[in-house]
Parts: sequence; C-alpha cells; structure tokens
Amino acid sequence: MVLLSPVALALLALAVPVVLLYLLNRRPRERPVSSTFLWRRLAQPLNQQVRKRRARPNPLLLLTLLALAALVLALAQPAVLGARTLDGDLILVIDRSYAMQAHDVAPSRFAAAMHRARSLVDGLPPGRTATVIVMDAEPQVVTADNPDRAAVDGMLARLQPGTGSPNFPAALRVASSLAQGAATRIVVLTDRASGITRVPPGTRVPIEIDRLGVSTRDLGISSFAASASGGAVEAVLRLRNQSSSPVATTVRLFADGQLADVRPVQVAANGSLIQVWSHLPKTVHALQALIASPDDLTLDRSAWAIVPRGARRVLLVAGNDDFLRAALSLDPSIHLTVISRGQYDAARTAGEDLAVFDGFRPPSMPPVATLLVAPPPGRLGPLTLTAAAVPTGSFQPSRSPLLRYVDLSQVHLGMVRRAVFPSSLAPILRLGSLPVILDGTLEGRRTAVLLFDPLRSDWPLRTSFPILIHALTSHLAPPVVPPSLNLGQSVTIAPPYGVSDAAVTEPTGAVLRLRVPATLTPSLPGIYTVHVAGSTAAVAVNVIAPTLEATSGPAVLRFAGASAGMRQASPITADLTWPLVLAAALLLSAEWVLAARR
Repeated sequence: MVLLSPVALALLALAVPVVLLYLLNRRPRERPVSSTFLWRRLAQPLNQQVRKRRARPNPLLLLTLLALAALVLALAQPAVLGARTLDGDLILVIDRSYAMQAHDVAPSRFAAAMHRARSLVDGLPPGRTATVIVMDAEPQVVTADNPDRAAVDGMLARLQPGTGSPNFPAALRVASSLAQGAATRIVVLTDRASGITRVPPGTRVPIEIDRLGVSTRDLGISSFAASASGGAVEAVLRLRNQSSSPVATTVRLFADGQLADVRPVQVAANGSLIQVWSHLPKTVHALQALIASPDDLTLDRSAWAIVPRGARRVLLVAGNDDFLRAALSLDPSIHLTVISRGQYDAARTAGEDLAVFDGFRPPSMPPVATLLVAPPPGRLGPLTLTAAAVPTGSFQPSRSPLLRYVDLSQVHLGMVRRAVFPSSLAPILRLGSLPVILDGTLEGRRTAVLLFDPLRSDWPLRTSFPILIHALTSHLAPPVVPPSLNLGQSVTIAPPYGVSDAAVTEPTGAVLRLRVPATLTPSLPGIYTVHVAGSTAAVAVNVIAPTLEATSGPAVLRFAGASAGMRQASPITADLTWPLVLAAALLLSAEWVLAARR
C-alpha cells in the first residue's frame, strides 16, 4: 500500500486538541442529597484526589480519535498497487536538460536515468521493441521500434546531458505518434526540477514519469558582461541562488588569466545578487568569474566575458546630408571616415567594413558591404535606377528585423526613386506600390538601398531615423563573431568579402579550420578565438542555467491514458479513500448513539 498524498498525515496533529478538550471539559454528575453539611469538610481533600486520579478510558474519546484517523488517512489517499505484467513495446523519453547534470543523486541524475533506462530495455519480453527519444529544447528520436536490446544499450551509452530546458509537450507528441497498439507504454525519465507533474489532456497512451533527484542546491551565474568606458573596464555579474537556503561564498575574478579580486558574497534563498567591478585596467581583454563553493551543478559556477574593442570601420562618401552623418556618428561602435565624392576611389575602401554613398552612385560595386542612400539614376551592376516619383498610399513594412523598432507613424516622404532590381535584392519597406528600402546582396556583397532622399522627407527629424541607420549598419557590417554566446547556440562566422578560410581556437587549445561563411556550434564553455584574414576576434561561451522549479509529490507518477485529465493511476488495483470515509462516518455515528444513551 502507498499514500498518494502523504503530506495530509500532518493533520493527525488535530488529535492533541481533541484529547485536551475531553480532559478539560469533564462535567461532574449531579445527584440529589439530603444535606451538604457533611460534604463541606471533604471538599478540599476530594478536589485534591480528583486532580491525582488518573483519567479513565473514555469510549467517546476513543471513537472520536478513530474517526479523525480515518478521515486523515482518507485525505492521504491510500492505495494498493497491483503488480502489472508489462508485455508491450517501450518508448523511453530521456530528459537531457541541464538540471539532469545535478549530482544530488550519485553519480548524477543523468547517470541514474541511464541505469533505469537500461534496466527497462533489458526487461523487455522477447519480440517487443524499444524506442528512445531524448528530450531537450527540441526532441530527437535516437532509435525507433528497435528489437535489438544490445544495440539500444549501445545507443544509450553514447547519450550525454545537454544544457537546455526540457520540452515535454513536444517530446510527448513525438512519443505518442510513435506508439503502436494499446500495449505500448511511455516511460519518461526526468528530474524533479523539470516541473513535470501531469500530462496534457487527451493523451491515450499509458505513461510513467520517473522523477529523479531531491531538492537542487545551485548558486549559479545568470549573466556576466564587460564593457570599456573611458580609460577603464567595467564588469557586471549577476548571481542567482536556486536553493531553499541562503548561500555564503566567495567570487573570484580573473583578468586575462590572472587573479584580480576575491569578493565574499551572500545570496538569499531563491534570490539574486549583482556585483560590479569598475576601474579595471583598460588593457584587460578577457574576464572570468568563478564561484568558489561547490553545489549540485557545476557548469554555471564559471562565466567568461570579452571586452569589446574593435570598432567597425565605415567609409562615408558624403553629400549634403548632415543628418546621415550625425546618425552614423551616434553609434559608438563605428569608426567613421568621411570623404567627398571627388576623393572616392575603389581603393579607398580597403580595410573598411562598410561603404556608405550619400546621393552618389559609384562606377562599380566596391569590394565591401554597401549602403546606397538616395542614389541618382543610372546602373550599378544588375540594379537600374530610374526617375523619381511622388509616393501615394501608406507604408507596408515587411517582417524584417531591421524594422523591428522603427516607428513609421509620423514619417512622410516627398519623392521615391523607381528601381529595377535583381532577385537578390528584396524590398523590406514599401510606400503604396513603390519600394522604399531594398536589402540583400548585389554582386556578392551585402547591400541595402534607401530609394528616398532624406532631405526631401521629415524622417531625419524622427528618432526612428538613427535607429534605422544603426540597424542597417549592424546588419551590413556585423562583427566576425558576437562577444558572447550561450552554450548550445550557433554562430555564423561572417568574414570580409573574398575571404574563404578561418581558424577557430577552442578553450582546450585545439584548432578547428573552417571554410567560411560557416556555422560554429560550441560544445564547451570558455573563450573561443576566431582568426580571419589576419584579424582576431573572441567570443565568450557560457552556460546560463534555466530556472529550476521545486516540485513536491511522489517520485513516480503513473497515468492510465484516459482522455479526461489523466488523473487515475493505471496500476492501482484498490483505492482505499472512500472506504475510510465510510468508516469515519460509522465511527462518528456510533459516538453520537453512545453519547445519547449516556
């Protein structure tokens, strides 16, 4: 017999006030006597004897306590589990999220899940198959309907925990789609911090959820960033305590591999704390923060940060638009060089990340990313620019992220140039039927074209204009790699035009050579260094632990596969809740009958 809600047993403490009420509320019986004269001398000794007299057994008290015990046991939901023969196919859903790396269960929750998975596979009857699905941000089918136990065991041995959050609904949909026949059952091996306590309504396959672990002790780093300001470097660290008790420890800060500071901290239970280091040396390039005290999770105890240094080099072939020059100058990540139209030569773009042409059309495409603003009529490769027209209608923005924060409600354009453009360029903004902004590639270079003249509009007077220019320059001349990533994310290495090779140095010191553009998915936290065309860029890869949800209840949840809420456990052969309620009612009735007779 098991108790489905053992917490209800705490209500047995109500027996204490019940007993006290019976002891303190005893009323003496009244008897008629001829005189009280002879009783006066015995009153005081009699009271002392009453105090010393032991309480005699009271059947009414006994019946009340039995009724209370029956009601409390009914609330605890006792049930008898029958031994069911499982002779169907098996679908294993294995949680490989970050919390499965906790070692509150020796050697870890993931290792315990693997042991349980292998025992389930080895216990399959002959002729039955096993399906293995790993549950991460996106579920993956490792093997399906495999009758070879040795092969399935080998696949389980190669599984490793990840760093994301479990996507239980998606994994359950995949498992339900692979279930064949009524004999199939699904076993989910997850951790208690995943928050999985029930299955979606309408699931018709029997499901068993094994929740590993107890309460997780985790003081981790939720964010770490560094920036250069003036002549110093500033670092900001945020700690998050996902434990039920406060944690006191120390945080060590390393600057370019050298210990720079040791700081004691105390983080409240389920709280957070921010630490700031300012006035670090301006020569610092890479920082590492390390939490000294160990806990159940280790990867989020360290974090790295790169101090951004390199500014994007932008060449502006200027016209008469001071608004455009001001919008480019507002971006602190841009090193702006301004030349006149007469000074322009394709050789001037050497070493630049972006060329911006204001009211000027170059004779040919430069060998760098290009932004054309209000270009005059003519041809530039496959792009043909014709006469300007007065636009009518309303703005029709696309879903391009370049326009995500651009407010067009108060923008009016006087003239828009018509253009015939190749399929490699696409309009991301239209005004009526006229394209206003083109984005894409032109002769292999990243290119954007503003087909309106800012000086013949009120757009430069709106705050959305510098926002648009910042979005375009960041899109056309992105950094080779971003300064930081979370483990599990992918990054595209975007080299300059004409570069096809890159080398990546991993935290272990291993060198990975790539044909670029290429996508890099880091597998370890730490500092990755990218070498492209004689330049070097670094990216900090960190593990940011997801929020761990403390969950109570039994370690094993079983659902029968009904369509209405999935609340009845399939292996329960006898539910004792209602018999206990009936017993409590009979006991209370007996007490009332006995009290009435007395």
